[in-house]
Parts: sequence; C-alpha cells; structure tokens
Amino acid sequence: MNLFINLKENKDLSKNERILADYILKHPEDVLKMSSKDLGKVCFVSTATVYRLCDKLGLSGFSDLKIKILRMLDYEFWSRVSEKFL
Repeated sequence: MNLFINLKENKDLSKNERILADYILKHPEDVLKMSSKDLGKVCFVSTATVYRLCDKLGLSGFSDLKIKILRMLDYEFWSRVSEKFL
C-alpha cells in the first residue's frame, strides 16, 4: 500500500503515533533530514514511539521509513512531470 495513504488512513495508531503520522504527511522532506531522535523531539514523543510506528507500518526501521518517503516523493514528482508533458 502507498505509504502516505497508509499513514493517513491507518486506524490502529495510538495518539502519539497519529501525531507522528500527521507530521510525516505534512513535512516529508524534513523527515528525510532527521534522525529518529530528532523526529521524536519535534513531535514530543519518544524514540520508541517512532520505531513502534515503523513496525505498525510493516517497515524494518526508521531508515526503511525514510527510503519509503523518498520513493513516494520521487513518484509524486515524476507523476506531476509526466502529466504536464503527456
């Protein structure tokens, strides 16, 4: 499933995991520059909560989350480019 859709529609997230998901959806480029500790700090949640969210999303860890975000941003970019020229 699309990572961004999964973050938006996942009903099994705790309150703190939802805070993380919303931040990731609003600031995906910023998350790429952060460590898991930094993300936890800006969202006022623990680093363990960051890793629990990754686990609930079926990811192997925070690095995997960043890779998926990068792929989604790349996909969205090329989708917009192709719409303009096709």
